[in-house]
Amino acid sequence: MEKRIQAGAFVIPNGSAVANNFIVPSFRERIIKQMRSICDQFGMDFDPDKDRLIQMWFHSDELGSDNLEARGFKYNGNHYYFRYAFLPYKILKDIKEGDKLTIKFYSEYAGTYYADNDLITNESDIWITMDVKFEQLPYRYRNKGRFEEAVKYVL
Repeated sequence: MEKRIQAGAFVIPNGSAVANNFIVPSFRERIIKQMRSICDQFGMDFDPDKDRLIQMWFHSDELGSDNLEARGFKYNGNHYYFRYAFLPYKILKDIKEGDKLTIKFYSEYAGTYYADNDLITNESDIWITMDVKFEQLPYRYRNKGRFEEAVKYVL
């Protein structure tokens, strides 16, 4: 299943990172896989030892979420995780306040938890294609300036 939605994103000014510097192996592996998938969409390679990552906050009125990474989203009555908190700097380096990029994100079905904590899943995961508008000024951390200024702030 695939869905195309409108979304927004802004920089969380925590500084940039390098994927191979993340301490938790499972988190590091997920981030590397995600960044490679995103870079592939733009015909770029991803180097987990060198490529800088910018921490992002994604939101979508269409999906009813002001923070997709923290809260996920509902689609067709099911809840999905959106486990993206970063984008590679190399795809953002020329982006200005108000620019858009279309990016495909893999989202996992959240399943149903029962009292015994067993996860029951009967729905498939989905890909969502986001038309992401990058705006810093209307949202949190606007004190870091326009989107392009916020990106440079964290490098």
